[in-house]
Amino acid sequence: MKHTRALPLLETPWPQPDRRSAALQRADLLAAMLRIARVLVLRERRVDLAGLEDEVGRLCAATLDLPLDEGRGLLIALHTLASELDTLLGLLRVQEA
Repeated sequence: MKHTRALPLLETPWPQPDRRSAALQRADLLAAMLRIARVLVLRERRVDLAGLEDEVGRLCAATLDLPLDEGRGLLIALHTLASELDTLLGLLRVQEA
């Protein structure tokens, strides 16, 4: 007869994802996407920014969910993202003119 043994319950909870790191990663990925879009616009290619507003909204929500000190740690990344977006929007306006 084959004996089976139940696995013991975990004494420690599952590790929680580092929400600050996840928000920083999301901000970095969005900034990289905007840099790629900028290069495409400079090469007079069309870009599709569908979904950008939703992604930025998710980033804002994730940032607001952080404790105040951790959220403040995202300021540089958020400013970088805003700067990339401003640059891209400026190029798009020039392209439309």
